[in-house]
Amino acid sequence: MAGDDPKPEVTSHGVTGYQQGCRCFKCRRAHADRIAKRRAKNKAPGKPTDGEPDGGKVETGRMELLCQTDLMGLGVLTDEAESLAHIALVTARLIDKIEREGTWHLFNATTKRYVEILDKLRGVVHHQAGSGEEDGDDLLGSMGTFGATGT
Repeated sequence: MAGDDPKPEVTSHGVTGYQQGCRCFKCRRAHADRIAKRRAKNKAPGKPTDGEPDGGKVETGRMELLCQTDLMGLGVLTDEAESLAHIALVTARLIDKIEREGTWHLFNATTKRYVEILDKLRGVVHHQAGSGEEDGDDLLGSMGTFGATGT
């Protein structure tokens, strides 16, 4: 990695060396450790952070509400469809988080993935719903119109 060589003018490597502009391994490691200790100290005991499983109560976002509405309209789901629905809901929450935190560099890829998941989910649900109805439609279609002469 570029910058692994210590600066010759820096005599004391570690946090002090990092502050003087040295980016050797020892200085970067000391700086990273210092920042990690500061974050651990600032974290209130017992208070979950946003990255933890039960961390911070966050309002339901706009995309999550739209996703929940779409999912309710699909009806009863198979195991495969239920798994896809869960992935879609988590992805919708991620889109809301991107909007909240302003991490827009993740937006395009995440929304693309969200659309792909919903398309696949709809395909699974329509295939499931269509598999039982197609036989009836073909039977009725083959009978023709009731009372028609056939000409």
